[in-house]
Amino acid sequence: MIKTVLVSFMVALATLVQPESSIETKKSLIGVWEYNQSEFPYEFQKGKVTFFQQGKEFKVKVKMDYSALEGKKVVVEGDAVSFQVDIDYQTAYVKLKQEGSTLKGNVNVDGEWFPLELKKVK
Repeated sequence: MIKTVLVSFMVALATLVQPESSIETKKSLIGVWEYNQSEFPYEFQKGKVTFFQQGKEFKVKVKMDYSALEGKKVVVEGDAVSFQVDIDYQTAYVKLKQEGSTLKGNVNVDGEWFPLELKKVK
């Protein structure tokens, strides 16, 4: 009986505990990051991405000249982060890997891949 309770507790605890690397990545991601991507349509070429913690949720906001968008399905694994943003009735799938104060990766919109690099500013 005690063994069953202990095993159940350990399984429950394992699902609640995040890997240390993900926790550290979340801490280092929090803040404002800027990008400038000439391959994007004009109105989306420059912007800021803000990562923040709200309660237990890790969130993303993308701000461009004429709009602000909320990221959804935010996932942080190791030194990588991925999320989705709805832009003009399409979903952009963003996958980035942190390298110090830089995030590098790709954005997929409607099957087309674009490189993306962000620099931390705050």
